[in-house]
Amino acid sequence: MIRGERTGDQQHATRMADPDERTRNLALVVGRLAADGPSSRTELARETGIAKGSIRTLTTTLIDAGVVREATVGGDGSGRPRTVLRLATDDLAIVTARIDADTAVAVLHGISGDELARFTARHGGPLEDPDRVLDVLAPVLDAAIGGADSRDRRVGAVSVVVPGVVGGAPAVVRVDHELGWRDVDVFGGLRERLPRLGELEPTLPNGLALIGEGAAAARAERDALDGLDDFLYLSGHTGLAGAIVAGGVPAAGAHDSAGSFGHIAIDPTGVPCRCGQLGCLVTIAGPEIVLERAGLTELRREQGLAVALDELRERIAANDQPAVWSWNDAVLWIGRALRALDAALDPEVIVIGGYWADLVGDIADAVATDGFLAADTEQAPLVVAGAAGPDAALFGGFATARTRLLADPLHLAV
Repeated sequence: MIRGERTGDQQHATRMADPDERTRNLALVVGRLAADGPSSRTELARETGIAKGSIRTLTTTLIDAGVVREATVGGDGSGRPRTVLRLATDDLAIVTARIDADTAVAVLHGISGDELARFTARHGGPLEDPDRVLDVLAPVLDAAIGGADSRDRRVGAVSVVVPGVVGGAPAVVRVDHELGWRDVDVFGGLRERLPRLGELEPTLPNGLALIGEGAAAARAERDALDGLDDFLYLSGHTGLAGAIVAGGVPAAGAHDSAGSFGHIAIDPTGVPCRCGQLGCLVTIAGPEIVLERAGLTELRREQGLAVALDELRERIAANDQPAVWSWNDAVLWIGRALRALDAALDPEVIVIGGYWADLVGDIADAVATDGFLAADTEQAPLVVAGAAGPDAALFGGFATARTRLLADPLHLAV
């Protein structure tokens, strides 16, 4: 969701300092229409903080460009019809794909966030051979792009959400412990397998986007937890994806790897991680490790990660000792890592995602177990369960792509 609240003085200062204010305000208007649906000019002024006179000018520009159109809707209680504005980009679609530890999925969304189609296939990971994973992802992504064609939609953005640390130019998966990847060029591999992608790429305003799972899921949590713009996010899913969210935006860092909390070297006597360090959190509390200690590796191999994690939660609730022991060992290290992050970053809220969300009480207790937080509980951060659900990374990838797509609305005109 795109938000904007400015006072008159702030707007004046922006006009003086920012030559791109018109484009930004056009994006605010189109973003509100995409998120909220048809709205009147008065509603747009209230929601964006832009003066009514400026709203009239901006909406005229968008109407003339064919991006927005006027519509008349039913009465407001008095029986009088009213004029609203709505996006004229009903033919736009956004394709978002995601790889996790054993599945590839691609979803086709309309610009307003409505899911039009979904395609899923298991790749059977974790696998150290990325080609085998990309061989499964390519037809799934192709089906989603083809789904847009069959619905007379034009694709405006294509993104792939991946586990692990993403960085570089062009972006690659630098390291992922669960899949065993290092420096994997996902889009390079997809272009080789999917000629349709190469044909589509030049028509996309922002090209192709490779997005880390942590940043994508944190974006979805920010939208789901209304009003929460500053927090730390950490998920128990593949690679222990994380993000530092400030002002509603996940921080990228100098090398696009901010939020790689799974690679905090928490145990100097621990096992080697694929990133080159010893005792990273992901080697101690990653889902594969917890499942192995709980005796669920075979179930995970046969039926997939989601099924195995559901079984793990059920066994913990039933006080199954191997499962409880495995989780208690993991949560000890999770608490230590979060206490280190709290001391360094001082967040007000820590949002817990993935299967950990159902066990958030244990994590909150572990965070406040010892250290200075135990003596001053008022300084302990609020630890809360994520609200975006199992599709957080997928929908966050879509929301990120939509924001980028709408950043220059006049490019949306046919």
